[in-house]
Amino acid sequence: MLRVRTDSGPNNQIRVAGDVLELIAPDQTRQQTDLFIKSDGTVVPSKLGDLDLVGYSDNAIKTVNFTDGGPVANLAVQVQLRSDRMGQTLERWLAVAPAGYRQMDIGPAHLEIAPAQDAAELKQLLSPPPKETAPFGTLTFGTGKLGTRSLDVQQTLGQTQTLPNGITVDLVKVWPDFRLGRNNQPTSASEQFRNPAVQLNLTQGEAQARWFVFAKPGLEPVKTGDEMAIAVQYDAPTVTASDYFRVVAGPDQQLYYAALSSKGFKSGPFGTDDAISPGWADFEISLNQRLDHAQVQRQVVPVTPWPAAQSPMQGSGAAGGRRWPRLLAPLGGTHHPDHPRGRLFRRL
Repeated sequence: MLRVRTDSGPNNQIRVAGDVLELIAPDQTRQQTDLFIKSDGTVVPSKLGDLDLVGYSDNAIKTVNFTDGGPVANLAVQVQLRSDRMGQTLERWLAVAPAGYRQMDIGPAHLEIAPAQDAAELKQLLSPPPKETAPFGTLTFGTGKLGTRSLDVQQTLGQTQTLPNGITVDLVKVWPDFRLGRNNQPTSASEQFRNPAVQLNLTQGEAQARWFVFAKPGLEPVKTGDEMAIAVQYDAPTVTASDYFRVVAGPDQQLYYAALSSKGFKSGPFGTDDAISPGWADFEISLNQRLDHAQVQRQVVPVTPWPAAQSPMQGSGAAGGRRWPRLLAPLGGTHHPDHPRGRLFRRL
């Protein structure tokens, strides 16, 4: 059974319930289909959206490893995370290619690898993240010939502002991670600004309107009430992981690290003799292996038999130009296919 995070919204996810497969896209659209497995392991249908259902096998999971000797330069590193207090030792691969292995999340922490093309980019990757001057983002109002006006969302929340064309704006509510909850009421899935939205109440004379404005590009505001001659753009704050460990390859191929935690930021050289304490409890991160011409190796291997009616099914797919190899989803959950570990999902 895999642990599944439920504090974020759908993002190229799958859900299997009974014999029904459901795909959930980042824009919240959903597709469903009934599944049927033939005696030869063929899955019907063979495709749903951008997900190819390539086969079915009992009691198997796909493992991923990297080996040296690839035809082109491709940096991969295996890092070890060790905690004596928790009695845990984890090993994870990061690689420049395929793109899906450039970053991963482990609990609240984020691991990533980044090559620096020049000295300026190296300095930027090894520097602490800039402080967000507008932590809730900014709203920009266009009033035609009267120009534009920008407002800091955090400073304006709960206040009334008058624009140059006489329209008054009340910034009523901010949802950092907007979702529609029960009874189709707005709610926030988390405090992270992953899908922010704001509610504005607009007044001009006797005319009144309520707008829900989204930061996601291309998503038009949802408007009720009277028409208003105004344009609004919501620019979300830059999302910076609160805890991350970044492996950086400099232009000279020297390895470095940058780590951010609640205890602060640190960076420096990263070699096989270094054990870095990023500030996540007593975890130490060390470099196990470095491969300069890495190539990914995938293998389907048997696992301990699942309980009855819980056998894995294989699939692959693409979203945003990325492939989804085989997937594994525990009973009755919603899961992220693009995960660097085993990739199978189970028919329930």
